[in-house]
Amino acid sequence: MARAIVDVLFDRARDAPQTPFLTWQDEEIGYGAFAERVRKAASALRAAGVSVDDRVAIRVRDKLSHLVAYFGAMAAGAIAVHIWSRRDPEDVAWACRHTGAKVLVGDQAIEGIDCETLSMAALLSGNDSPDHGARPSMAYMMFTSGTTSEPKAVMTTHGNVEFVTNTLIEIGSLKPDDREIIYMPLYATGGLGHIHGLIARGASAHLLPHDLWSITDDDIQLILDRIEDENVSAFLTTISLLDRLRSTHRDAFRRKARHVRSILVNVAPLSSELVADLLSILPGTRFVHYYGSTEASRSVVQCFNDNSNHYPCAGWAAPGTSFSLDKAGRHDEEVGEIMVSGPQVMLGYWQGHVERDDGCARIFRTGDLGSVDDTGALTVLGRVKDNINVDGMKVFPFVLEDVLRTHPDVEDCVVAGIPDPRTFQAPGAAVTLRDGAGVGDVVMRLDAHCRSRLDPMLVPTRYLVVDQFPRGEQGKVLRQKLADLIAGDGVVPASASRPIAAPANDADT
Repeated sequence: MARAIVDVLFDRARDAPQTPFLTWQDEEIGYGAFAERVRKAASALRAAGVSVDDRVAIRVRDKLSHLVAYFGAMAAGAIAVHIWSRRDPEDVAWACRHTGAKVLVGDQAIEGIDCETLSMAALLSGNDSPDHGARPSMAYMMFTSGTTSEPKAVMTTHGNVEFVTNTLIEIGSLKPDDREIIYMPLYATGGLGHIHGLIARGASAHLLPHDLWSITDDDIQLILDRIEDENVSAFLTTISLLDRLRSTHRDAFRRKARHVRSILVNVAPLSSELVADLLSILPGTRFVHYYGSTEASRSVVQCFNDNSNHYPCAGWAAPGTSFSLDKAGRHDEEVGEIMVSGPQVMLGYWQGHVERDDGCARIFRTGDLGSVDDTGALTVLGRVKDNINVDGMKVFPFVLEDVLRTHPDVEDCVVAGIPDPRTFQAPGAAVTLRDGAGVGDVVMRLDAHCRSRLDPMLVPTRYLVVDQFPRGEQGKVLRQKLADLIAGDGVVPASASRPIAAPANDADT
């Protein structure tokens, strides 16, 4: 059985208690001091009746409290259930009922909840008692984004954590004297996975309090100051934040991050233009992208510095991982649903299907469409469910999005399928505009731009200009909610006229 990451933490605390582990609000906490808080939390949870295999739900705002509660639950032999701190109370109550949580560690009591609520103050009032060492096979649960259906609780094992941690150490070249900043959320695999990697290598992190999806320009300046002042060697980020760094904070990014050894980007591939520009700003920094999901983290890896002819792709299978394409029922022989196999694949969904529990490699059907070139590089084309059915023809939203992003007024865009009385569905586009872009006749300009570059059946029939896209707790665009907004509020371009496409023999509906 794989070692629990909390046991690795306790080893670090025993062997090097004064080694810095975390900085939070200007307080530096060594491995020994952090382990003491974890043991107190475990003691308080056991005093509250938590035993091996029980679930402990965690919904707290600050990152340090989240980590103490998480490792405390693991040290108590329980299974942590990570919940977004901004979840509505009724959603939190549902999550606790769904997972059968014995205790909720939270900032406030929630009406109608069936389990006991413990505050962080109560959690830290426990005794610094020795850990009893009992560990279930499951390490924690996280919820899928639930963008189109009820969220599902993903069961992640200690074996999953160990494998993914080792993968991160390898692809990020993580060293014991490294220091990271972490502003990514800890209720998702990205930020939490980097905490695991730092513990495994005995490295350290500065936790920043920002909510990733509402970072201001002032926040970005603070992040850059931290990167420079603390000699940060690596950090995990997102495409949107990288784009802001290289555009509105370009000079400061070049100056303050020049010593950063590697920058990692999770899940979404970078455009060729963005990668090339980033490499021109920080030519000595390695830009690494990895593709995966809560159910199968860090499955495909790409270092853009080493593969200038593969910028748009997600990369190649991570060490110990394999993937394949399920092309059944598809008319395009080059495209299929991505299937991932490896030790990082989840055990299954709580109260749902268990992928495999016999120790064999598990296979996860990702729900993403992809293609593979002759070098084995995977390109992710989008979600299966996001394909737009235009009179029987399947349209990939990314094809239209790539065209819209070339318009000088467009900051970003999302294309989604909306109802159409003639063709079943039609493309609709929501866009955010660059500063200074004129709004008056923007729909006509975008429509003319698309018509000059796309087949008529691919041209959006509705456009909607928004300040920002609706997002779920993990930052993913809520495409269906956006589709409803476009269908209800979108502007129909005056020149719009659609031919009816010839139906295709396509069994995939």
